[in-house]
Amino acid sequence: MRSFDYRKFRLFVVKSKLDDAITQERKHRNPNHFRLSYLKKLRLAVKDHLAGHIKQYQPA
Repeated sequence: MRSFDYRKFRLFVVKSKLDDAITQERKHRNPNHFRLSYLKKLRLAVKDHLAGHIKQYQPA
């Protein structure tokens, strides 16, 4: 049985919040493209970090 990984859960929460922020920014009448690109960069960094954690736990 695997123990609950709080780091992975926290990364999922952060990624979810970033997705929501990106969606909200896109809905604006005049979206701030600099903010959008910044949020997308952060989301990609979190996604890469999550991928590293998932690869770490997969059996060889």
